[in-house]
Amino acid sequence: MRSFDVTKAWEILIPAGMPVAQKVGNDLSRCIALLRRQTGLAEQPCPVKNSDVSAPDDTVPVIVLNAEAGGRERNGFSWRVGKERIDLYGESDRGLSNAVFDFLGALGFRWPKPDEEILPESKGEYHIAEEYAYQPSGVDTVYRRLLFWGKDAPETWEKTIVWAARNRIDALVFSLRSQFMWDKLNAAKPEGFFFFLKKKKPVQPSPYRDKLLELAEGFALSIEMGGWDLSCLLPRTYYKSHKDFFRLNDGKRIQAHNFCPTNSDALVIIRQEAEKVFRAYPEIDVYHFWPDRGYETAWCSCPTCRAFNLEEQNRIALDTVADILHDIKPKARISCFEDSNGKKDIALRANLFIVDRLPGNSGAEASGWFLSETEA
Repeated sequence: MRSFDVTKAWEILIPAGMPVAQKVGNDLSRCIALLRRQTGLAEQPCPVKNSDVSAPDDTVPVIVLNAEAGGRERNGFSWRVGKERIDLYGESDRGLSNAVFDFLGALGFRWPKPDEEILPESKGEYHIAEEYAYQPSGVDTVYRRLLFWGKDAPETWEKTIVWAARNRIDALVFSLRSQFMWDKLNAAKPEGFFFFLKKKKPVQPSPYRDKLLELAEGFALSIEMGGWDLSCLLPRTYYKSHKDFFRLNDGKRIQAHNFCPTNSDALVIIRQEAEKVFRAYPEIDVYHFWPDRGYETAWCSCPTCRAFNLEEQNRIALDTVADILHDIKPKARISCFEDSNGKKDIALRANLFIVDRLPGNSGAEASGWFLSETEA
């Protein structure tokens, strides 16, 4: 166990040319000032200095932030605490953000929800249980994601994004149903993606969009797209003229919730609509297309589909979407939800990866999935 002495005149050193280091360095400085005030000292923030320009005297205690120039999928980090020097290191700027907030968590800071900050209990000194922490970059199941889904109001997201960064979320995921995405998708064809939501007019671009993107970038949060959105790729407007596009249930074609994945004409439409999404958002590298929420296993029972189990039907649909994504953006990927080890004779495309827990479900947070509190 190490003690963190808030009475010392700590200086925070950050690497040049890394805006994220400045952002999280400022938050680290703010937190140390709060500890000083809680201890009865003046609420004095630590100076945050460019390590390439200003090298403090050897007698000055320092907190050194540093990171590799890796991609943000590398979210790993480490930190080490000494008496006069603390090193916080990330495998990328995303990893550095994780390092800073993991260290603050080890000190006892907590952010249980947006707008709530819990400081460590003070008895005149602060202890860290471990003097060293190391968490390397993980695989998709431990990459932490927060999904904004349903009726989230963009003006409520700013505090949530800050909360996400402090809780070591790595990526923000915006659903096709989210207002954050409506501007581009509705602009070209308002009767397409969201007709089934009964929107009579295209939703105007949110004035908060650029501000929120800038805030997310400041914390090195990646932006991803999707959720329970696979059926968005087959507009419900086709139901009157092409009932065979939709799933058969107890002898009746059902307009709501998923579709018939073996209908070749329906797959053509899905491919076309998916291409619109991918071309509208060329900056997105990770997408999530899952069956409708609460109906993840509600697929089709038509004679052709009965030859395939539920997981295989899902894979047929997703392989179609994955093929067009590969044509447009070969390095981008799509998540595929599967929670069964049953037989699957349909192979997954190389740009698909499996998730076995969905946000809001039991065990999802341990697998890295979180759901915004303002869901529909």
